Amino acid sequence: MTEERTVYITYLHDDVTADLLEEIFTQVGPVEHVSIVAAASNPRYAFVQFVDEESVPFSIQTMDGLKLFNTPIMVRPRAKTKQVCTF
Repeated sequence: MTEERTVYITYLHDDVTADLLEEIFTQVGPVEHVSIVAAASNPRYAFVQFVDEESVPFSIQTMDGLKLFNTPIMVRPRAKTKQVCTF
């Protein structure tokens, strides 16, 4: 599953691009995909999907708190969504 190979990044400066994130996160493991989500009502955030699961903990340890455009980013594992059934 892709969740195990993906990190969630928040506190992104407006100048951070998907290409920049790919370039930076490739230093900790091969990157498969990067997507940035920007909504008017929420701060920008991104998902970086790695080729290998092993890259996730290393990227969190290495990149959490890294300053991009003088703004520290937060890197966490992508949260798994749970489906709730109500009757």
